[in-house]
Amino acid sequence: MRHVWNWFGESRTPFVRALSLLGSLTFGCSLLLHGEAAQCHADRDCEQLGFAHWTCSPSQVCVEPASGGSSSAGAGSPAGGAAVTGGAAGSPSAGQGGEAAQAGGLLGGTGGAAGATGGGGPGAGGMSGGGTAGSTLGGAGAAGAAPVPDWTPLGPSGGASIRVRSFCKQPLWVHAVSAQSGTLMPDDSELKTNDDIDFATPDDWLGGDVQIFGTAARGELLHDFAVSRSQTVMYYSLQYTAGFGLPLEIAGYGGGCSPVTHKRVCAAHESDVASCPAQLKDGSRCLSAAAYCSFQANLASSYCHALDGAIAGCSACPGGSTLDVYAGSGNYLNEARLGAALNRGTSTQPDETNSALFYQKAPYNTYARWLHGFCPAAIAFPHDEYGTTADLYVSCKASELRITLCPAR
Repeated sequence: MRHVWNWFGESRTPFVRALSLLGSLTFGCSLLLHGEAAQCHADRDCEQLGFAHWTCSPSQVCVEPASGGSSSAGAGSPAGGAAVTGGAAGSPSAGQGGEAAQAGGLLGGTGGAAGATGGGGPGAGGMSGGGTAGSTLGGAGAAGAAPVPDWTPLGPSGGASIRVRSFCKQPLWVHAVSAQSGTLMPDDSELKTNDDIDFATPDDWLGGDVQIFGTAARGELLHDFAVSRSQTVMYYSLQYTAGFGLPLEIAGYGGGCSPVTHKRVCAAHESDVASCPAQLKDGSRCLSAAAYCSFQANLASSYCHALDGAIAGCSACPGGSTLDVYAGSGNYLNEARLGAALNRGTSTQPDETNSALFYQKAPYNTYARWLHGFCPAAIAFPHDEYGTTADLYVSCKASELRITLCPAR
């Protein structure tokens, strides 16, 4: 079912936020975006950056597959096949058999020859298995993922749209509001699995929040991120500074936006929240360190004083509290360098930019380490962009801003 509504001005309904959604990203491993290219070392790196079914070229850049051809086949085999699939035919790890292959069988082995009956998830080395030209599915295994449908084209409107679709298992509700520019309609409309909603957006929709709720309209706040539009330009980023409730993909489309440069993805699964650090677990979401410590009842806990010793032992640091560091507030409001170092456990080497050395020496922000472990392109805390070369605050003249909830199917 699809909903298409127009916008009209409306006063903002009051709500409480644990903290403002500020911050930027660091990568938990050596995955960085440079200009128009996403750097990689293997095909799996491209997957983690959100480029589903792309491959890592010999020059270590993620590239989109050519239509109808084979991808980088294993062991010199022109079709991939058993050389890269891993696992016997019909087993749960039988390569990419059963997973939808993009661009004419990119990941399907020989059209599902090594997994046509069992399908299943990726095999041990199957991420680069090329399919035979023209095949579309790597077998019909029951465990394989279904193809991700393309977005339905919008009719000419002369404006721009914020579009939200969901592949999540649970029903969700969307509230898109701006204190300056009004609420987008349909407000609080239910979004079911495989459903989508379109919000026509005025030329200036400033300081907007797109909020995703579970259980009911204005029920459990699962995700909240900032989006603005000003004079045809969309401004957005992949933010998890208040906590993690849902994986998502956000991308500008049309108007000169690039599918590489202007897309940010956290291609995790809803179930990943179960591995959240115990004290941060809050229903079906994981609170960020800053959000957890912003509650008065938690402020006296040892968790919310975990960085006190590191702050005191840092001669260059401006003092302040653990909460100040987590939230980028107080003395750390404009102190990106030292704030980022304290969150990463590198305060003795505040200019460290090798992400492999982040979160290795306690104390550090355990939420940030956890989140970056499966969403390396996520923003975990304010100033998380310090020391990276990635452009985290994205903007382009988008005719559509496409938001996909639970993009990994």
